[in-house]
Amino acid sequence: MDEHPDPEGDLVTGDAATVGRRVVAPVLEALFRPGEVEHVDVRVGPDRTAVPEHLRRGHLGPEPGLFVWLSVVAVGETYERRICEVVEEPENAEWLAADLHSDLQDFIAESRFGWGEQREGDWSVPPV
Repeated sequence: MDEHPDPEGDLVTGDAATVGRRVVAPVLEALFRPGEVEHVDVRVGPDRTAVPEHLRRGHLGPEPGLFVWLSVVAVGETYERRICEVVEEPENAEWLAADLHSDLQDFIAESRFGWGEQREGDWSVPPV
């Protein structure tokens, strides 16, 4: 991984397949062991943040717009998160992958299958 990725955007966020190939796949391959990942789903959709109805009136409800969502099932445990918002300006794939890498490290360390492990793993974002 490049310590100082180019700040220029190089990723069109509206294409879930491209986000999956360039951001998600390299990070999953770096952190998970063979056979651990059972299912991966990368898709574009509205905000799925679970907020109780009574809090939505206080503007804490789902955000408007579309987002790229990731769902991973690994050794029976589910990880879900928003990767990015779908915007017109390209995003920086390196930054998104670094953020995902950090978050997945925490998920694995807190999971039953990887409890207490601080997994590393080299990864790089494939070119456009």
